[in-house]
Amino acid sequence: MEVRGAGVDRSTAIDFLRGASILTVVWYHYVQIPILNHGFYGVLLFFVISGYCIPFSVESSHSGWQFYAKRLGRLMPALIVCGALTTYLKSKFPELMLSDRQVISWWDYVSFLVSAPTLGIFRVPFQMPDGAYWSLLVEFQFYVVCFAGIIVGARDRLIWFVCIVALLHTLTTGLAINGSFDFFPFFICGMGIAAIVRRKVSTGVAAILFAWALDLYHLKFGFVQPSAPIGQGRTEFLWVSTLLVAAAAFCPRNRYIVAVLRPISWIGLISYPLYLVHQEIGLMIIKWLNVPANAWILRAVAVPACMALVAWLVYFFVERRLIKPLSAILSGKFKLDSAAHVEVVAAE
Repeated sequence: MEVRGAGVDRSTAIDFLRGASILTVVWYHYVQIPILNHGFYGVLLFFVISGYCIPFSVESSHSGWQFYAKRLGRLMPALIVCGALTTYLKSKFPELMLSDRQVISWWDYVSFLVSAPTLGIFRVPFQMPDGAYWSLLVEFQFYVVCFAGIIVGARDRLIWFVCIVALLHTLTTGLAINGSFDFFPFFICGMGIAAIVRRKVSTGVAAILFAWALDLYHLKFGFVQPSAPIGQGRTEFLWVSTLLVAAAAFCPRNRYIVAVLRPISWIGLISYPLYLVHQEIGLMIIKWLNVPANAWILRAVAVPACMALVAWLVYFFVERRLIKPLSAILSGKFKLDSAAHVEVVAAE
């Protein structure tokens, strides 16, 4: 278990799960093999991991806005760069796009950057730069609910605030209405694991059981998720992903375990920018190179390695350098010294 003070260290085991998740998603889009046709589960595992990490971010935030500023600082730098790269390549080389894809404009790109973190409050229509970005809309919705919970004074009971919001939405929404709130059981399970790590065992277990029951309710009455009806496989994966993240959260800091997990955990380190660039750009590269559908080595290794290099460059030159300063600036936790340079005060 890798827990520290007010926040949480990077966990090799959690990064391993991130790496495994993004590889599942990448292979789903690149390789036409039935056994790899489960990329959606990789996204669901990301949601559980996000739910696990968010309570530590809340704990180290002094206000609701500082919490949300840190979320913006975490997601926006890579999104701005990767979204711009995707928009440019799709507009520059439309002939490399798959037949079911659409060329998007720079207005779409800017509109998405504004609409995603504000939950579309400005009602600006847009096309997403990449179809994979739908999960960011779900993530931002979760962050806004957490932000609202902090604002109304539910910081210490945030997990129950999220549970109540998810339950009320379920009870007041029609079965056939696509709703990203239907993914909240995955976030809640992650939050439950974080509570158990913080030795709030009864709270964590109760929240996980609530999330499982809510998801079974969705399954029983045929609720619709944004892409398809909620099925048995998704419910079963909720149970599996909860156990996987719990195992990672309590994984001992053993050098031998770390050595085994390290290669995939490195991919987990760049999983966010890799997720942002892998689908549209990767498929354009595959079409440009005219890679046959049965060229599994090229599709499963060579092209993902190319996209991982792009993701690493974004991570090294953008994420590492901008996340903390941008978070600090957005939250107001910075000052100018006598030499007129910006000093970051608190941007964990």
